[in-house]
Amino acid sequence: GDVLVGTDSYSGALDRVLGENVGMYAIGQGTVTAGANYTISFTGENLTVTERPLSVEADSFTKEYLAADPAFTYVLTSGNLVGTDAFSGSLARDPGEELGIYAIFQGTFTAGANYSIAFTDGELTVVDTTDPVVTLNGDANVSLFMSNGYVELGAAVTDNHDVVIVPVITGSVDTNTLGTYTLTYTATDISGNSASTTRSVTVLSSGGGGGGSSSGGGKVLGATDVSPEVQAQIALLQAQIANLLTQIIALLKQQLAAAIAAGL
Repeated sequence: GDVLVGTDSYSGALDRVLGENVGMYAIGQGTVTAGANYTISFTGENLTVTERPLSVEADSFTKEYLAADPAFTYVLTSGNLVGTDAFSGSLARDPGEELGIYAIFQGTFTAGANYSIAFTDGELTVVDTTDPVVTLNGDANVSLFMSNGYVELGAAVTDNHDVVIVPVITGSVDTNTLGTYTLTYTATDISGNSASTTRSVTVLSSGGGGGGSSSGGGKVLGATDVSPEVQAQIALLQAQIANLLTQIIALLKQQLAAAIAAGL
């Protein structure tokens, strides 16, 4: 029969093929016996070693536009490594250098074949917190005689991100009224960073007692005998050219920085 007789009993222990890595290991009879009076027909089974589960969450970061990426880090939120096992590889992120949010994902990060990782992505947010730079076209302090037309030369704006920003001018000049007028030039980029500068325009009396030019002809102080209208047109053209060159240089710098960041 298939039962032990009387007080006979099994002794010993089963064994298995050695190994701790993920896989299947045969379970053998080992030292199991019922004694010399029995023969055992043994049917083995397998021990299956499965991946050890881990949960890992990427940290989120913020960086300035065109700055180098930070070193991406993570938190082990559940599970643990065994013995001398260690993580290797690195996290990665979606490509791009424009303002916005980019996913930080697992990349080549691993604990080896004996572990399964449930990975939670992080975020890299690219921001621009740098103010534009506003540079006046022409002088910051201008003096002119009454009734001479004031020609607005504007201001040039450079920014680390926006290619073109048109400054907003507040204030006005009344050339029919003596006094000093303040014009404010404000530039705001797409991220809301803002900067401003001012110009002071003084309207002087054309008479001898007004402290102005002795020419009495309404000539801008310090100017040549070229008519004020021609001087203003020349100055405006020079300012426009300077503004255009400034914007072109800023665009080339931006494209060069983007190419360097992209490894081109």
